Parts: sequence; structure tokens; C-alpha cells
Amino acid sequence: MGLRRFARRAAFISETVGVYAVLFILALTVVDVIGAKVFLRPVRGSTELVGFAQLVAIAGGMAMACFAGRHVALEFVVDKLPKPAQRFVQALVGALGIVLFGLLAWQSFLYGRALSVSGQLAATARLPFWPFAYALGVFAAVTGLFFLSDIVRALAGDGQEP
Repeated sequence: MGLRRFARRAAFISETVGVYAVLFILALTVVDVIGAKVFLRPVRGSTELVGFAQLVAIAGGMAMACFAGRHVALEFVVDKLPKPAQRFVQALVGALGIVLFGLLAWQSFLYGRALSVSGQLAATARLPFWPFAYALGVFAAVTGLFFLSDIVRALAGDGQEP
């Protein structure tokens, strides 16, 4: 299996997790509103749970957004450059993306470890913070795979995806 295909598959899986997080937010909000208005019993910690799910939803969709071309790009400038310069810019952007998302993944794992050791819990929901820091690290690493595959594609001289 090629790197690009592996990265796309990992991005699809992370996006699927993000979609389920959005569905969780929707369901939790409905249950919370009905519980609060009808039964006068809102879901305990619903604000924190929605916040955690938002992190998963947003971070889960990062890599697939890159594959879909939804990331910031200066194609109108780069398209006017000669092909070797376009490949160089693509490789440079890929390298910067790897550095950025590599740092994000690394720091998220370090932060997750610190949260795990400290045993910090969300105030109302009483959920530990550390799994969400680790999840952000995993999703950032998957996004880094996109940029790595972009560098390989640029060095191989492949064109942009349709």
C-alpha cells in the first residue's frame, strides 16, 4: 500500500470519528434541552462533554480537509511558476506542515502524559482530560501523514490530484 493511500485511509478513519463526535454533540444537545425544559434535569457536565466532542470533531476532520483541498493554498500564485518551482513549493509547504503538525502531535502527547500523571478531571463531567490530548496528538499525526505524502508526491513529480 502506498503512502498516499495509507494516509488517505487514516484520514478517512479520523474523519469518521469526527463525524460521530458531531452526531454525539447533536444527540447530547437534544437530550440536554429536553431534560432541562421538560424534566428540569439537564445532563450533568453536558457543556464539558460538548467541548471534548468538539475537539474530536475538529481534529478528526483536519487530515481529510487537507486531502479535499480545503486547506489554505496560494494556487493562483504557484500555478504561474514553472513545474520544478511548483514541486519545490509543494515540498516546502509539506515540510512546514510536517513540522507544524509534528510539533502539535508531540506536544499533545506530552500534555496528555502530564494530564494522565496529574489525574486531572473535568469539573462537572468528572472525565479525565488526557484521552482527548492523546486524541489530538493522533489526529495531528494523521494530518502530518498528508504532508509527508505531499512531499513524496512533489519529489516524484506527480501532479495535483483532480
